[in-house]
Amino acid sequence: MNNIPIPIKKSIKILGILFDSKNTWIPHLKAIRKESLIRINTLKCFAHKSWGSHSSSLLQIYKALILSKLEYNSFLFIKAKTSALKMIDTVHNTGLRLVTGAFRSSPIPSVLNIAGVAPLDIRRVRSTMLLAIRRTQNNLKVSKQITDFLDDTHFPHPDVIKNEIPLTAPWLFNNYVNSELSELVKNDTPPIVFKQHLQSITSDLCDHTEIFTDGSKTDNGVGAAVVVKDHVSMLRLPNFCSIYSAEAMAISYALDLIKTRRILKAAILSDSLSSLRSIENPFTPNEIARKIQNQLHNLTNSGYSITLIWIPSYSQITGNERADENARQAITSPDAIKLNSFTLHDAKSLSKTITSNIWLRAWRLGSTKLNEIKHTTLAWPSPSNTSRKIETAINRMRIGHSSLTHQHLMKKEDPTICTSCGTQLTIKHIISECRQFEREKREAGVSHIIPEALQPANIQNTISFIISSNLINLL
Repeated sequence: MNNIPIPIKKSIKILGILFDSKNTWIPHLKAIRKESLIRINTLKCFAHKSWGSHSSSLLQIYKALILSKLEYNSFLFIKAKTSALKMIDTVHNTGLRLVTGAFRSSPIPSVLNIAGVAPLDIRRVRSTMLLAIRRTQNNLKVSKQITDFLDDTHFPHPDVIKNEIPLTAPWLFNNYVNSELSELVKNDTPPIVFKQHLQSITSDLCDHTEIFTDGSKTDNGVGAAVVVKDHVSMLRLPNFCSIYSAEAMAISYALDLIKTRRILKAAILSDSLSSLRSIENPFTPNEIARKIQNQLHNLTNSGYSITLIWIPSYSQITGNERADENARQAITSPDAIKLNSFTLHDAKSLSKTITSNIWLRAWRLGSTKLNEIKHTTLAWPSPSNTSRKIETAINRMRIGHSSLTHQHLMKKEDPTICTSCGTQLTIKHIISECRQFEREKREAGVSHIIPEALQPANIQNTISFIISSNLINLL
C-alpha cells in the first residue's frame, strides 16, 4: 500500500486479545500475566498481615482488578497447553494468598479453599458453559471447540429456551393478568373469603373454561400439572429447574393446550405470583415470560379470549389442590410428559452445581492439613468484628502453615521443635498436645480436637486463646 511493505508479524492484538500465528496463546498469557502482576502491587498495598484491609474487601479488589483480567474471554484459550496456563495460575494463587494472609508455604488448594474461589481451570469451565448457553439462547452457532469441551460435563446447552422477538410493542401491550386477590393479606384472610372474591372475579367469566396450573420441586425432582375439567396433564422437568420455571412452563403448556383443543375462552388460574408478575412486564421479561406473552398475543389475534388469574395456594380451592397434587405426582409418575427445556437462570444454577462438584471432588482427593478439618469447598465465614491480624492468624491456623511452624522452610533450616514437649512444632501439636499452653486453652474453652477448635462455631474461643498466649504475634 503506497509502496510501503506490509510487515509480517507473528501476533496481532484484537479487542485486548493477542492472537499468535501458531495458536498457542502463549504470547497472550504472558501479556496478561505481566499486566496482572503489576495490578498485584496495588493489592499488596492493602494486604499487610497486621494492619491490612479485611479479606472480604481484598477479595473484591482482587476480583475487580486481577481476576477480571485473567478471565477476560478465557473461553478462547481453554485448549491451551497446561504448561502455558500455569503462567496465569500462579498469579491467581498469589492474589488469593495475599487476600487470605496465608503463609508462603501454604498448599495452593488450601489457599483457594479458604478464599472460597475455585481454581482458574474450573472457573473457565463455567464461563464456557455460560457462553454456550447465551449463544444458543440467541440462536447463534456454538463452535465445535466449545461443544467438544463441554461434552465431558454433560451440560445440555441446546435445550435452553430461546429468546423470542416481542410481537407487541410495550406501549401496545395488553395485560392479561388479574391479580386482585394478591391485595388481600393471606395470613389475615380466611380461605372462605378468598373463595368468595374468586367467585366474584370468575362470575364475569362464566363462559370461560377454568384451567388450573401448578408446579412442584422436591429433592426427587421437578414437576408441573395442568388441570382442565377432568383432564390432567402431568409434566416432568429437569431436576435443576427452579419452582418458578415449573410454574411458568405449566402456564405455557396450558396455552398450547388451549390452542390444540380450541378452547376459545379460557381462564388460567395459577398460584405463582412471580410468574404472573413477569408475564405482565412488557419491558424486561425473561425468556419464558416473553414466550408466554407471544403465545397470548397469537391466540388473541386468532380470536381467543384468555385471562390469567392469581389464586392463593393452600386456600381450599378445589382445582388448585388437584393441580398441586398432580404436580407432585408428576415428579415420579411414568405417565408424565418429559420436558427438556429450561431457562437461563436454571442453566446458571446447573453450571454452578457442576463446577462446584468438580471442585469438591478434587478437594476431597487432597491430603492437606485443611482437609482434616474442612470437608467442603464452601467458604467459611470470617470471624466477626476482628482485625486483619486476627483474621490472618486464624486462616494460617486452619491451613496449618504459619511463620511459627514453617519459617524453617523459608530459611532452609531444620523443623522447629517445641521447647516443652521435644516434638516438631505444628498447629495440631499446639492445640491438641502441647502442655505449655494448657492453662490458656482451658481458660479460653478451646477443644483439644483440632477440627472442633477451628470450626466457625468455636473460633471465638480459639481467638481468645491465641491472644492470651501471645501466639497471635508469632503466627
